[in-house]
Amino acid sequence: GNVELTEDGLIEVGVLYSTNSDLTIGANGVIKQVLTPDALCNVSFKAEGLQFATVYNYRYYTCQNGKYTYGQTQTFKTSEVLMNLSVDSITHTTATFSGNVELTEDGLIEVGVLYSTGNGASGVIKQVLTPDSFGNVSFKAEGLQYGTAYNYCYYVYQNGKYAYGSTQTFTTSSPNMTLLVDSVTQTTATFSGNVELTEDGLIEVGIIYSLGNDLTVEASGIAKQILTPDSSGNVSLKAESLQFASTY
Repeated sequence: GNVELTEDGLIEVGVLYSTNSDLTIGANGVIKQVLTPDALCNVSFKAEGLQFATVYNYRYYTCQNGKYTYGQTQTFKTSEVLMNLSVDSITHTTATFSGNVELTEDGLIEVGVLYSTGNGASGVIKQVLTPDSFGNVSFKAEGLQYGTAYNYCYYVYQNGKYAYGSTQTFTTSSPNMTLLVDSVTQTTATFSGNVELTEDGLIEVGIIYSLGNDLTVEASGIAKQILTPDSSGNVSLKAESLQFASTY
């Protein structure tokens, strides 16, 4: 702005700003900044560390010998943080997020992703994302549950204030598996098949067999055998000591 001063050094001028409506010296939350006019009486000041997407009130003041006068209160609003985030690739136990965020000041605003299998706050996983020099963000979530629907959204955080993107979903894939009986004798049966596993060591596969109809792991009389796929996903097992002439 500009100020008309007829005597140098006798009158202080400045700006008051706050998220509150009371813009008087000493009021709660009011920030006071003294302004120094140049030779043409122009004044300038850059307020930093403001809260994103927030309305501020401001006005100028003049002071001499403890007496203040104030200009008219005006308002401005800091901008929203523009961000997008999507899931690029999904496997049985992983999901890769990528997106972009527009940040005008480094280090003041935290951004990240939240994801969970539920609809409430319980079980939510929070991951802070670090934008590169172009604002791009990327993160690979690992150790997810196969064949499961997840909800996710981005978040923006500063000084205790959160803003959230819209909730979206993705579903991890389930392993594709085939298993057949190749040969049967009086007391043995040989199983063979194939399983598609995208991550080693996270998902257990196997076979359960029984003379009964209840083929759940906890059922009575169930025989459970873990299968170890080879590098091509092939599995095989020879069940022995079976009952002759019996249906399994």
